[in-house]
Amino acid sequence: MRVVGVLIGISIALSAVASPLVPGAPVPPLQINGPERGLLKRGVGASLTYQPFDSRRVIPGKVRVTIHMAARPGAKSDGQRLTDALAAAKLDPSQFQVLVVLAGDDCIFGTCFLVRGQFEDQVREHRATVFVYDDQGEGRARWGLPRKAFTALLTDRDGRIVRAKSGVFSAADAQAYLREIRALMNP
Repeated sequence: MRVVGVLIGISIALSAVASPLVPGAPVPPLQINGPERGLLKRGVGASLTYQPFDSRRVIPGKVRVTIHMAARPGAKSDGQRLTDALAAAKLDPSQFQVLVVLAGDDCIFGTCFLVRGQFEDQVREHRATVFVYDDQGEGRARWGLPRKAFTALLTDRDGRIVRAKSGVFSAADAQAYLREIRALMNP
């Protein structure tokens, strides 16, 4: 039994070391494509269409916070302080953008349809934000993120990682992100 505990501890430590999210490194590329998944684009009126998503075409160019969020109420509340702070800051959209990747494979059984509908409502409401629906967990797997969580990656204009955090965001965490965003926008 003790050997099993040691093996579990080693595998957890190795998975933490093996994370591809390294400060100063570019965000590992992510492509999501398929029916009813990928980049959500606003069409005519209230219509939405799904288009292929390639992070290499989106992440560089602006200071960006990429939010990877499980399709669960708890994950949304974990990052609420950060999302509220970003909305209240009214940052210049020509220099800053939020990218939201929703992990639809993390939704609670029976709620996926409702979660997707709420996500599509957010797309219609927040025009300056880029939204991606990931129903197969490709983002979580590619970026080595925990399941059922809220993660925020802050990247510079070149798409290099400045800061990454998963879990519950405190008011201090949100303010630290805002300070760094403003510093990156006004070097």
